[in-house]
Amino acid sequence: MQNTLRTLALALIAGTAACASAPRGQGASADDTAVVFVNRSVHQADVYALPRSGARVRLGTVQAGRTDTLPLVGTTVPTGAVVIAADLLAVSATPTTGELTLNPGDWISVTLPSTANILNVLPVPR
Repeated sequence: MQNTLRTLALALIAGTAACASAPRGQGASADDTAVVFVNRSVHQADVYALPRSGARVRLGTVQAGRTDTLPLVGTTVPTGAVVIAADLLAVSATPTTGELTLNPGDWISVTLPSTANILNVLPVPR
């Protein structure tokens, strides 16, 4: 029993040390970009990125009262000047953020308040 605990402790320490020594922040890619969507409304929100040119790109769905991280992965997700929009279920409104710039590696927090009339944006510290 004591050997098992000792082995488990050594494996945990080795795993922690390996993770701690991994390089971080070297050349952020588009795969590191994400939108943290905070839905404080009573409406389901389908979240989209709208680039200046091209079609809108669906980022995901966030249920009422939930917070979800929507990663921007792949080459079809725009970076640069975009607008984040939320199509609300059973409501004709589509609140937007206004134009903002997303660079590879950026994380932003987008909040849909309980009034469901606007989207607020803040950077996410990492």
